[in-house]
Formats: sequence, C-alpha cells, structure tokens
Amino acid sequence: MCIRKKMTQRGFTLIEVILSLFFFMIIVSFVPLIIQFVPELRTVETVAEKEVRLFFNQLAMELREATTVTISDTTLFLAKPNGQTIAIEKYNNHLRRRVDRQGHDMFLQNISDVNYEYATNGIVVTITDHRGIEYRRRITTIIDERSMISEK
Repeated sequence: MCIRKKMTQRGFTLIEVILSLFFFMIIVSFVPLIIQFVPELRTVETVAEKEVRLFFNQLAMELREATTVTISDTTLFLAKPNGQTIAIEKYNNHLRRRVDRQGHDMFLQNISDVNYEYATNGIVVTITDHRGIEYRRRITTIIDERSMISEK
C-alpha cells in the first residue's frame, strides 16, 4: 500500500517541462502572425485631413514671411517685404492663393467656410469642409499686433 501511494504523488517531471516549453514556444511563434490580422488601432488620416494639415503648414510659412496681415471677410492679405501682396481667399468651394491679385494657386478644395481671427501674436484659422467637419489652428507669428489690420 505504501508503494502505490508514492506512485500517485509524483511531481512535475523533466519530460513534462520539456513538453510544456515546446507547446509554449509553438503558441508564442504564432503570435506575430495573429497580430498582423488585427486591424490597426490608430486612426487613419483621411486625404482631406492631410490636405488641411498641409494648408496650415503652408499658411504658417507665408505668415512668417509677412510684414503686415490684413483680414477682410473670407480673405487674408499678407504683405511681403519685397512689396508683393499675397491673398488667401475663398473662391467658390476652394481656398486659393493669389499674388498681387494675379494667379490662381489652389490651396484647399471642398470647403464650405473659412474664418480668420486675430489672436495674441498670430491668427486663428477655422476651416469647415463640405462634410461639416471643422478644422482650427492657431498660427503664431512675430508680426507686431499694430501690423494686423481688420477690414470687416
């Protein structure tokens, strides 16, 4: 009776450890393959969002080069040191850039509204696209606040 009791109380053997490790390694090796099929958790930026981001970056560069900023309804006028006047204006459902009232550079398309506001050391630009999504960015500049003119 004593012998039978010892056989049923045996511990975790070396063969069991090796088999457990083997099965664990097989399961772990499939984890990267499973992760590939899981949809991405981060949000994917749409084409419209990329265009708006690019517009804000281009406008920031234009604004940093300007000596005077003038806001008139849906048009932003930027005076450059070389004497040129850059107009960023809403034209139909587009936002275009004009130099000295000439040209037709498309900055953005499929917009329904644009709004410019003065802020401390810069301007706030709000764009509403044709789907009703609003994009807003504050662009800072070193222009003196006395050089910012409102013609509304």
